[in-house]
This record gives sequence, C-alpha cells and structure tokens, in this order.
Amino acid sequence: FVWSAFERRSPLLLVAGGSGVVPLMCMLRHRELSGSAVPAALLYSSRTREDVIYHGELTALARSDPGFTLQMTLTRDSAPGWPGRVGRIDLPAVQALLEGLGGVVDSFVCGPDGFVEVASPLLMQAGQPGHAIRTDHGQIGFKIGEHDGKVTERAERLAKIMCDVAPTKVTTNLWGERW
Repeated sequence: FVWSAFERRSPLLLVAGGSGVVPLMCMLRHRELSGSAVPAALLYSSRTREDVIYHGELTALARSDPGFTLQMTLTRDSAPGWPGRVGRIDLPAVQALLEGLGGVVDSFVCGPDGFVEVASPLLMQAGQPGHAIRTDHGQIGFKIGEHDGKVTERAERLAKIMCDVAPTKVTTNLWGERW
C-alpha cells in the first residue's frame, strides 16, 4: 500500500484481518508522526484476544487521538472483559465507521485472501466506489502457529521490522489498476 499524509486529504478507513494489520499500522504510525489531522478509522478482526497485534499501541492511539476511531472484533474467543465486538465484521460495522468519517473515504483492506474477499464487497455495499478501495492479501510472509505465550510479542517484533524496512508497496484497487 502507499498512503501519504502529505498527499491525501480524504478520511482514511483501514480494514484489517489478522496479520493484515501490519502494513495498516505503518500507515497509522506515519499519520501520527506527520501530525496529520486526516480522520482515520481501523476495523480490525482477529481470532482471539491473544492474536491481536499492537493491542496496547492501538488502544493508546484511540485514547489520545480524537481523529482516530478503533473498532476491534474477535471471531473465536471474546475472553472475559473484552471491550470490543464479537463475531465477524459486517455491513452495519462498516456503515457506522463510514458515517463517522463522513461518507466516501480512501479505504485499505488487508489480510488473508478470504478476509479480503468478504471485506471488500462490504465496503462496496456500504457505498464506497471500487476505485477508492485498495486491497492487499496474502501479504505477510509469516504464519503464526500454536500459542506459546510469545506469539503476539514475536509478531509485533517482526511487524516493527517490516514497518521500518518496507513500510509501503504498490498494490491494486478492486479493478486491478496499479495504485
């Protein structure tokens, strides 16, 4: 993905499934470090609470930045005290975030193939034009295996390296146009 706080002025909707949050987190860090006032929202779906990458950083950003909205959902295990949603992302969740952002936005969807194939049509059903939806799937070259207490820590270390070394890349929109 390529997004620059210095070039774009449309609100930003980021939709992540699992480790697909990694390149989107790079965008959020860029937005924060540049001092951008572009409104942004992240809809982030993970299987379990232990699978949530950047949980602390994302919740801190949501508390400190009034221009950023965070909505997390767990698909498998909500765990006691989970403050987010439970279940898969759905049209009402997308519509609510779009309404909060003021309508048509720049949308970026990132995650496993199946996630992107479900999330992208939700954005279109919510009124987003295809040319404003950028997708990337199968993008992260690692798979998190069984939980051993250090899964999230290892994923966050790898993700930091990815953000520092290669924070952006060219991708295509829903119509296959390079962007």
